[in-house]
Amino acid sequence: VIVPSKGGSVMRIFDAHFHITDYDYDIKGNNGYMPPSFTANDYQQQSTKLNIAGGAIVSGSFQGYDQQYLVDALQTLGKGYCGVTQLPVTTTDEEIVNLHKQGVRALRFNDFPAGFRTCMGPVAPFFWPISPFWNESIYPMPVPP
Repeated sequence: VIVPSKGGSVMRIFDAHFHITDYDYDIKGNNGYMPPSFTANDYQQQSTKLNIAGGAIVSGSFQGYDQQYLVDALQTLGKGYCGVTQLPVTTTDEEIVNLHKQGVRALRFNDFPAGFRTCMGPVAPFFWPISPFWNESIYPMPVPP
């Protein structure tokens, strides 16, 4: 959908939540579900006419804690895109700083509240939004101003 703005020009769109599934990287079934392949190049090809200015690549549970696919997808898609990742509780501050430099800007948890309590301190200086997933529900967290 291309949305015209008040002045008649075309408004750019931010794709707020999408997944990249690239089988060049490790994909793990989630309760037997294996998602179809959808690479960063596929995304670019399918979205060229949509006037998308950027978006948020969200790591799926089927990607586990793999960060390389996300970093590579962010490099492919370029400016305007950011990453939402999952991190194990063993993630170091240095790894978080490196991910931030690569364009990762938010966390999601499938092991809330344990992972949330462990990782909240290291990501706090970056003001990353947190989206914990617990008991089959998403609990959005407020983003600081």
